[in-house]
Amino acid sequence: METRNTRRERSLNPKISYVTISAREDHPYCGLPDLHLFEPTFGTLRKQSFTDFEAVVVDWHYDKRPDYFTNLDLPFPVKHVPAQPNFWLERGMPAISEQYNKGIIYADGELVFFGVDGWVFPPDFMRDAWSLYLRGAFPMAWYMIDYTHAPKDHPAKMGSLPKAPFAYDYFGCTGETVEVDHRFGMAFGGNSKAESLHDTYSWFFSGCASAPLQSLLEINGFDMNFDGEKTLMDVDVGSRLQLIGQANFVLARNLYLIRLGLWQIRLRQGPQNVSIKCNYGLLSYARMHKQFRANAHILTDEDISWIKEVWCGTMCESREFCKANHPFQFPFEHKEGYEGHGSNRETFNLWKNSQRTIDLAEERELRLDGDQKYQKGTFTKTD
Repeated sequence: METRNTRRERSLNPKISYVTISAREDHPYCGLPDLHLFEPTFGTLRKQSFTDFEAVVVDWHYDKRPDYFTNLDLPFPVKHVPAQPNFWLERGMPAISEQYNKGIIYADGELVFFGVDGWVFPPDFMRDAWSLYLRGAFPMAWYMIDYTHAPKDHPAKMGSLPKAPFAYDYFGCTGETVEVDHRFGMAFGGNSKAESLHDTYSWFFSGCASAPLQSLLEINGFDMNFDGEKTLMDVDVGSRLQLIGQANFVLARNLYLIRLGLWQIRLRQGPQNVSIKCNYGLLSYARMHKQFRANAHILTDEDISWIKEVWCGTMCESREFCKANHPFQFPFEHKEGYEGHGSNRETFNLWKNSQRTIDLAEERELRLDGDQKYQKGTFTKTD
């Protein structure tokens, strides 16, 4: 009879779990109206030289494409699961942390690599990422956003974007006009280094970074208090990994991703440009109080007062800038009456009163034990 331990050993078969999230419709790429949303990613993952990985796709539009992955000939398994329920997505607002946490619950790889829709993977990407991990590193990729097919009046082509630093051709995108990740120049500009070791948490970008599954469970994933906004939830993960002494981040010259340029479109129906709070205050609160576990603490009125009065009032290095240039967000709680931000007391109170705790390790156990709330989805298998 299979025991929990043997089931866990079997479930940890893939070396890497690639966790990606999406809330987009099927065809968002500049100048490529017939290219499906997932084709750049899965068309190039299909050609990886190293295939001992799984993909976990947490999809807000799952119900519109429930069988998409069953029709693809892929040499690795896919878990395609619905993002629902999701508190903030259901209100038309960003909820990246909650989506990624669901991906962690479904992940069974030793290393979890996070991504977003639209990445193009060079053929040796997974092999090189695993090789770095075997040396004790948490692989981070740098990236380029390719606007080759963007129309001339697209905002990306109105400036002076450069060409890619090397030649390529993916889906007709050739690096003619690209936006290059600032970390590439900081790490490799003017030198010939193959790798750059960074234990600074601010370089952990959820769209192109990784950490061991067990480390992510130790810090309890992404802090869902960051949702409602779409900033710094990934940097917060890097910070919490640093707090537990596991910030072994390595940016490698040969570990890069290309994202095809996106149309400037609304992703969902619902309120737009709504501001609630400053996520930097949340990140700083956790760091200052050595709270390495996310989603384990409900912020009280006293906690929020500390952020406003102590952090924003006396410690934040940006406080004078915010006072002068971002008065809508100083201190911490975004205020109504400022054009373009849609801030209001009602939304802030909704955020404050909707906080909840979760234990991702316990949720994974429920999933492994066959809990019905984790059985909806399309799960493809390899022979």
